Amino acid sequence: SQEDVVAVVDFVRTYNLLLSIKSTGHCYSGNCVQDDSIVLDLSKMNSISLAPTRDSITIGPGSNFDALYSLNSQTGTQSVGGMCGTVGPVGFSLGGGHGPLIRSYGLGADQILSVSLVLASGEAVSITQDADPDLFWALQGGAGGSFGVVTSITLKTYPAPP
Repeated sequence: SQEDVVAVVDFVRTYNLLLSIKSTGHCYSGNCVQDDSIVLDLSKMNSISLAPTRDSITIGPGSNFDALYSLNSQTGTQSVGGMCGTVGPVGFSLGGGHGPLIRSYGLGADQILSVSLVLASGEAVSITQDADPDLFWALQGGAGGSFGVVTSITLKTYPAPP
């Protein structure tokens, strides 16, 4: 939960420890895990929730495109995403996000509406274009997840073609 993430961030800050964050585990190169660090495993934070208006979807960092595309299929929506089902929409979007729908709707980063984030201070914040335009811009592919621990992200969705 977000409260658990806050507790871990507070712990590593208090004891001056390194923190590695594991979301879906797709990072085959191991770049997400540092030696001699505490690993915060977010894979069970895998909720996906479609807004009643069907124009956005909120996704936990442990969710992957297989789960997102399954929900899209069931609800007549589509989302900008990648072609590998085990990739997480959170990391994909924060890293820029190249995929088959970018010519129609833009990059994955362009789909971000809000990011729930735990900062290094332990503060849980919701970042939007209006609430914090500089950090919102930075999260849109500028520097990946280096500004805190993402606990959820809300992305645009679109009607699926007939």
